[in-house]
Amino acid sequence: MDRTPREEAERWRLQAEADLNTAQTLFENERFGPCAFFCQQAAEKALKALLYSKGIRVLGHSIVGLLGRVTEEGFPEPDEAVKAARELVLQEKVDFLAGCITSAVGLAISAYAKEAISRLRGYELRFSGPTFNEFVVRAKRRTPAQINRALLAKRIIGGLELGRFYPELADCLLLCVTEQNSREEIDALCKVMGGAR
Repeated sequence: MDRTPREEAERWRLQAEADLNTAQTLFENERFGPCAFFCQQAAEKALKALLYSKGIRVLGHSIVGLLGRVTEEGFPEPDEAVKAARELVLQEKVDFLAGCITSAVGLAISAYAKEAISRLRGYELRFSGPTFNEFVVRAKRRTPAQINRALLAKRIIGGLELGRFYPELADCLLLCVTEQNSREEIDALCKVMGGAR
């Protein structure tokens, strides 16, 4: 039975969502190896859904290759691909965006976020080593749960509360920013974190 491009995109999207749910369950049960596999599967299938939604038939399993197809097939700039993915997520009313494009821009955005957050009263970077997109912030005045509630109230997904996994890091959040985040978004994050109740 032949499916329309829209039906095929929906089929891949549902598979991506199922894999993401499996990854979440595996993560919660500290099965990190299989979790990583299902994360890769979710990213692959989400990218295929995006391509099929534009009528582009795809083969292969490489996320890098699929991202290349996204930029080759009607999305000449990565920013346009990100915008299209966000529009698809909003249109389908799903709660995930899979994949990120690593670059010097991502490193610069992450460095900006780390510096801005560490200047906020009541926050400090927990570790001094080099990082990429993710970094750990210690909150001295508010609990991570309070911070996340304040962020969510402003429609911002907060950080991972590390105390769930490491009791010695109960006052810490793992934050992640990429080149998909603008400076304005990071400034909004800092504004809420600075006034979190």
